[in-house]
Amino acid sequence: MKETIRRLFEHMHWADEEIYARCRDAHGEMEVAHLTEALRLFSHIVAAERLWYLRLKKEDSTVQKVWPTMSLEACGKMAKENAALFDSYLDSLHDGDFGTLIPYTTSKGDFFETLVSDILLHVALHGVHHRGQIALTLRRVGIEPPILDYTHYRRSVNRS
Repeated sequence: MKETIRRLFEHMHWADEEIYARCRDAHGEMEVAHLTEALRLFSHIVAAERLWYLRLKKEDSTVQKVWPTMSLEACGKMAKENAALFDSYLDSLHDGDFGTLIPYTTSKGDFFETLVSDILLHVALHGVHHRGQIALTLRRVGIEPPILDYTHYRRSVNRS
């Protein structure tokens, strides 16, 4: 399980970098106002990654807004920080840790306990949906979005 989750997180980090790079490059192609929705979604992706990291570490997750307003540069910085944090977290896990229940309170105030394995799968998969929304948003304003498929990622990393 650990190797599969690690690969999903590597893909997630790569996809965050691809979105950051495409949005950064798009600034030169059009007004920033056209990228507002893409940036709103990207901010949510990296913020949710951080929120779940804080929950996994049993730290105060209320310090992280779920839908913050962030600059593109701040999103890129947080994406890189998240990659390092999750890489270190995954390194620290042992097989038995995936079955540990993590208690947390949602932003709506509801209390839950969720398995580490389920949280990690959620984090790795959550951004896929929103990156699809970003791709659609970019395409609507005439910008070709990056290809973010997992197989495309694996082919690109196996070339290097």
